[in-house]
Formats: sequence, C-alpha cells, structure tokens
Amino acid sequence: MTKLLDADGAVVERLHFASDDSFAVETAQDVEPTLEANKRLRADNPSGMGVTREWQHVASIPPVVQMIWLEKYGIRAWDKDHWPAVLRLLNDGEWSLLRTSEGTI
Repeated sequence: MTKLLDADGAVVERLHFASDDSFAVETAQDVEPTLEANKRLRADNPSGMGVTREWQHVASIPPVVQMIWLEKYGIRAWDKDHWPAVLRLLNDGEWSLLRTSEGTI
C-alpha cells in the first residue's frame, strides 16, 4: 500500500508499506526543468557573474538532489559548515549538470 505524504511544488513524498510491516519513504522530483534551466544559464552567461559583478550564480541544486547528498554523503547543502563539501561535489563531473557557470568553484 502507498500513501501520499506531501506534494509541495515539484517534490512528492510517498510512504510505501510492505506486507512484513516495514515501510519506506520515497522522495521524487522531476529535475529535468532545473537541469535545462541550468544549461540555458550556463550558455547565456558562462561566467555566472551578476550585472554588478558582486555575485556569481554557480549552481541550482534541486531539493531531491540535496536529499541524495544527505543520504549518500552525509552532506547538508543548506548548512554553511558543509559548503566545502558541496563545492567539491559541484566541481565533480558527476554533478556538472547542476552548475550554471563554468570553471572551478
């Protein structure tokens, strides 16, 4: 049996019950729109620099990817103490589609 827990925008969470009384929580999101937007931003402004050149947009990380990082690596993308680890992941080719600008962060 499956029960919808939450549907907040693009993220959907479901609770799956098994016959042995165990359960699993599924978090799903269609990340394709974010990845396509990242590609456009990277093509339109490879440096990622803002108009005043005071900031640089380097990535857009969907919530479901943040959850994967937390579960797989123990990295909390929203925690400033974990930012060095986030930067390492963003510089890794496996996660390059999250980047909105070129170069190394």
